[in-house]
Amino acid sequence: MRKLPILIGLILAAAGPVFADTTVTGDAQVTGQVGVNTIAPGASFEVKMGSADAYALKVSSQNGDSLLVIDNKGRVGVGLSNPGAGLDIHGSADNGDIGLQLRVGNSSTSTDSSQIVFAYDSTSTFRHSIRTRSNPDQKQGNSVDFYLWNSTGQPNQLGNLHVLSLQAMNATEYASVHVMPSTDAVEEELVVSDGSSLGQGTIHCSSAIVPSARMLKSDVAGIDGAEEGKAYGDVKSLRHAKFRYKTRQRGVEAPLMEGLIYEDSPASIQGPGKSLVFDERLINLELALKEVNRRAKRLEASISELEKK
Repeated sequence: MRKLPILIGLILAAAGPVFADTTVTGDAQVTGQVGVNTIAPGASFEVKMGSADAYALKVSSQNGDSLLVIDNKGRVGVGLSNPGAGLDIHGSADNGDIGLQLRVGNSSTSTDSSQIVFAYDSTSTFRHSIRTRSNPDQKQGNSVDFYLWNSTGQPNQLGNLHVLSLQAMNATEYASVHVMPSTDAVEEELVVSDGSSLGQGTIHCSSAIVPSARMLKSDVAGIDGAEEGKAYGDVKSLRHAKFRYKTRQRGVEAPLMEGLIYEDSPASIQGPGKSLVFDERLINLELALKEVNRRAKRLEASISELEKK
């Protein structure tokens, strides 16, 4: 009969707030909602921070190192106690541990599943994505692909314009970057800008290679004297000018430059995007020099004939 008063005491104690420390040994089951610093939790488990609290949640290792924290600004830190972003993940020393690993979650080899998705203004619309493909042979198909959103009628559809790919090549020690315009109407595959003037950025490289081997070409044919004469005329017609590139920033004036104007240049050197093709200019110059050499030889022959007479 002594069990009944003990049971009633436990029921009464549970009916009101408990202000002393509570120790639970063994498993504990809670039916209902749990609130920390709140008597009216709005979820199965809710933590309400106090004004002096640095963290809403902190999980530490056995030696006190931070494993997981949510600070008083709502930032989540994994492996560190002072997150510097909405989600801040810190790897473990230099032993090669993975700092972040994303799993698609399906068992197929399709690349259509979302891996990293960026949405507009934290909504589910206008989403770009980054996806990866793996190839056990470490050859082409082993890549990181970038997709842009382009579904005007379906704003919630994941981006499907494949615009950039970082790919492994047939030899495992080589890789390549593929820029893939979304339409054939695009004239420039790659544009480098300086932040103010479109296309006026600078590229630093030790060498730029233009493939020229015969094995890479077809329909190879020589250029006759008529083409050399035309190139000579095109070079003579070049009209060099001084100009400044327009800028997008008010009050900022681009430096004065010298060069050619697309509309005033011969068609033989005009390229896509209102550009002048350097290779075509160089070819014209080489052909023009051959024409000049041919004319000089004819002139020498004429002078020689005159001297004989």
